Amino acid sequence: MELTSQQPVIDRRESETRRRGLRQILGPDWKEAYLFLFPAAVLLGTIVAYPFLRAFYTGFTRTTSLEIGPWVGLLNYQNLYNDPFFWDSVRISLTYTIVAVILKFFVGMIAALLLNRLNRFAMIFTALVMLPWIMPEVVRAITWKGLLDPIYGLVNPILKDLGLITTSIPFFGTPELALPSVIMVNLWAGIPFFTLLLVAGLKAIDQQQYEAASIDGASGWRKFLHITLPGLQYVILVETLLSFIWTFNGFTQVFLLTGGGPLGATKIYTIFTIEAARSFRIGTAVAAAMSMVPFLAVLIIILGRNVLATPDWTCLCGENR
Repeated sequence: MELTSQQPVIDRRESETRRRGLRQILGPDWKEAYLFLFPAAVLLGTIVAYPFLRAFYTGFTRTTSLEIGPWVGLLNYQNLYNDPFFWDSVRISLTYTIVAVILKFFVGMIAALLLNRLNRFAMIFTALVMLPWIMPEVVRAITWKGLLDPIYGLVNPILKDLGLITTSIPFFGTPELALPSVIMVNLWAGIPFFTLLLVAGLKAIDQQQYEAASIDGASGWRKFLHITLPGLQYVILVETLLSFIWTFNGFTQVFLLTGGGPLGATKIYTIFTIEAARSFRIGTAVAAAMSMVPFLAVLIIILGRNVLATPDWTCLCGENR
């Protein structure tokens, strides 16, 4: 009898806990939020959910045209598992992404620290750093392909005039240089994103912490390790995860620069997927793309949890508190 009387109390507590959770996520007017979220949810389900589910199903079929082919179960995934070219594309994608993201972080951090200290030439330096964002991705790729061309490009003549090289370097023409060259272009294009968020994060750090550290005799390096990095931890995590996802899923830049060559040296998994689709192996192409979903889903979940757990996201908009 006592257990029966306690059950409504427990149910009410659980209901109140759920309501508090909804208020934290959607705000105090969470009930009204449902009304506004419903059209967006329907639109999102139509635009995203249906194509995703259709693609997921296609990965289990032998599809060679716009019409979905017969069901083959896990055959496409088994073929991919035994395909060395697929695993090569995954390895190249991971190498390309990891190296590019690490370089973008370090260069972006250096640029952000300089921008945070500069006063006189801050606007000029900011314009130079943000220049890659002004150019569309296609224009960036074509521009760099022209600059690094061994015959008509401007980079090789400059290097020759400086005495650094004696013969032209085919940056995108050899397997040894193609991937580093593509990474360099991605680095140049990604610096603004890292710099912008890191500068905003630096502006949000309480300057009194630096003043107190100076009074205690802390060096610049110790200030960076014990004040700057901890103050930027959420910004660093979020921008790194976002950049990793975007770079790993990138296609246009690498395709325009090298087309996946030479000799497959830059054939990332997205190019492998496109080539499979072009050869009318639609089911295999979809299976290749879907194989990356669990890995990327883990990154997205980590990203979402940290975004929701971040106590103060004013650092992303540069508000100094």
